[in-house]
Amino acid sequence: MISEIRSMRDGGALQITSEGGREYEIDALTLRLAAMDAVSKRERIDNGFVSVTGPVRITAINPVGTTGVNIQFSDGHQRAIYPYPYLSKLALSADN
Repeated sequence: MISEIRSMRDGGALQITSEGGREYEIDALTLRLAAMDAVSKRERIDNGFVSVTGPVRITAINPVGTTGVNIQFSDGHQRAIYPYPYLSKLALSADN
């Protein structure tokens, strides 16, 4: 389980702290490319990838009920919702 989520490195990464106190860091670009909202899914279907130009930063993190968070990015993408289990999976992948 996740106990804390916060932006770090001036929005360049997301830090996740597990209930056991272990900290994980996910780069903002990794999060942006992993977005599973409808627009990002459509881009993957049409182009095979999500197009992101330039450096991307996290501009806001908002809770979505008790299930996850909405992360907004400097490229204007604001619809990405990351359920906690998906964030945990991304964190473990980034840790390898």
